Amino acid sequence: MLEQLTRQMKRGDERAFASFHQAWFDRLFRYHMALASGNETMAKDAMQETLLRVVRYVKVFKDETVFWCWLTRLAKSSIADQCRQQGRFQRLRSRLLARDTTPDVPDEDGLLAALERGLGELREDDRKLIEGKYFEGRSVRDLAQEKGLTEKAVESRLGRIRGKIKNEIETKQL
Repeated sequence: MLEQLTRQMKRGDERAFASFHQAWFDRLFRYHMALASGNETMAKDAMQETLLRVVRYVKVFKDETVFWCWLTRLAKSSIADQCRQQGRFQRLRSRLLARDTTPDVPDEDGLLAALERGLGELREDDRKLIEGKYFEGRSVRDLAQEKGLTEKAVESRLGRIRGKIKNEIETKQL
């Protein structure tokens, strides 16, 4: 009976796999729970991996004892993989939590002073463009008409200027 079942499974017969599942699942899951020391999540994940390995690597077995030994070997391997994966996750989590993730934010006066220095480093026409947009509240369309540029060109220039100011502030704050 086992020989026929495993032969059909090897050929990819879904009904044979369903029969295998019905006959062996409970016993195999209890074995996973024992290996996982009662950790149900780990046991379920490892069980899933074990079943995938059964589908991929099944061979014809005549003896139930040998078949069970093969299944337990797959289960042990799946649990070991789960433990390694969980260990890597915990180590990564610990490293991330150990990092100081609070950014150094200067006080408001420091930021204003850095902004002033950044604006002072700009070329005259760039500074006027920034001041027109952000201090005077003028539209991009108005600025584009005044400069004889397209709106897209003004937006691009504003983006580059903001980047320069940001870099200036960051380098002065470090």
